[in-house]
Amino acid sequence: MDSLVPVLVFESDNRRIVEVNSAAAALFKATSETLQGQYVDVCVVAEERARLRASIGILEPRWGDVGPWLCVASDGSRFTAQIRFHQTVHRGLLVHFVLATNIVQLQSARAANAGQ
Repeated sequence: MDSLVPVLVFESDNRRIVEVNSAAAALFKATSETLQGQYVDVCVVAEERARLRASIGILEPRWGDVGPWLCVASDGSRFTAQIRFHQTVHRGLLVHFVLATNIVQLQSARAANAGQ
């Protein structure tokens, strides 16, 4: 699962991360191996965890754009990411595929594209 867009895959029923691409590992300043097996809750600041469970912790296939979230990297630094998700069955499990785009990087890329 390699993509330029940061992607995390976690089990819908318990929020345990099962896959992480290299872009997501870089965004969260971790390795894929250290993120796998952790709960996706560690990717957002403590104040956002209840909203995480309420917004995307649903056990029925669905998708959505849940807007900006205050995230936390493994070194404790914080950043805002635009979060989109798609829930589906993957390898026999109901999972969330989460696309997380750093807002600052997204705005910089849009500005660069507008200038071309």
